[in-house]
Amino acid sequence: MYHVRGRTATTQLSTLVRLVTDNELEGWGEVSTLAGTYLPSFTGGTRAALQELAEGLIGLDPGNISRVWQVMDAILLRQQALACP
Repeated sequence: MYHVRGRTATTQLSTLVRLVTDNELEGWGEVSTLAGTYLPSFTGGTRAALQELAEGLIGLDPGNISRVWQVMDAILLRQQALACP
């Protein structure tokens, strides 16, 4: 249960992301937008952004973080709310 500004959320949709590199390095991420409770974003928007990012990130060197950020920024047209760390 999550309480904020006098509102309570008992359930929230969440998105888990698993990344695996060609040499089997693995990483996980998770996002829950708290849609309708706290933030104006929504789960569908987050998932749509991830789908847009996926194709552009495949094949990039995961060790070249600057390039990864450049590609993500270009794909999301500088929409910082979707590309923030």
